[in-house]
Amino acid sequence: MPDIYPDFQEGLWVSVSDALYEAETIGTFGVGIIRPVVIPSLIDEIFLRLEVTSSSARSTWRQGLTIHQIVDSFAGSEDIISRHSVLLNSPQIFQMIDYPDGYRLRLNFYPWFQDVRVKVDKFII
Repeated sequence: MPDIYPDFQEGLWVSVSDALYEAETIGTFGVGIIRPVVIPSLIDEIFLRLEVTSSSARSTWRQGLTIHQIVDSFAGSEDIISRHSVLLNSPQIFQMIDYPDGYRLRLNFYPWFQDVRVKVDKFII
């Protein structure tokens, strides 16, 4: 897949998801992890912009989360066709694999985060 980027001033960024994910509280003693989340929208565009922020992040943390591009397989399970690391506090554009039936995103959070806001936009020409 060649990296051929369109003129991003010629198209439109449309929101796919903008959500805050929080870690589970475990009893009265502590905080658990943020469980992986699949964004339910079927995405058919190849360019995505993601922005990850967290109020619980320390200033030295750089990685925000990892995303998996997933598709439904013939056996009824999910196949991962690409993975990307997303930086914290830095909007990034990703070129996803073009899949004819569309795909979904699985967000995998690092265990040290207590809260993460994720904004996902798709680029429409």
